[in-house]
Amino acid sequence: MPRLRRSDRYPPPALSAFLMLNILFGTIGHTGVETLAPSVAENLPFRWLGTSRFHMTHHEREETDFGFYTVIWDSLFRTLLRRRF
Repeated sequence: MPRLRRSDRYPPPALSAFLMLNILFGTIGHTGVETLAPSVAENLPFRWLGTSRFHMTHHEREETDFGFYTVIWDSLFRTLLRRRF
């Protein structure tokens, strides 16, 4: 089987899209402004997404809420502090 070049494994458009989304979510996550209404945020699958408020809790209490995109890892490692809005 031929060895794949690095550019074949990570197509530049896909990598660029990921980096742009990462910057966008990082910026929104650190503003402290909720982008989801409480009625939406409490419904599946949004309950498993890390919201701006969720991330701000991590800055207030550094021993909790480490996840940025999801709360899955915090649930597994018991570092999740369930406080919404």
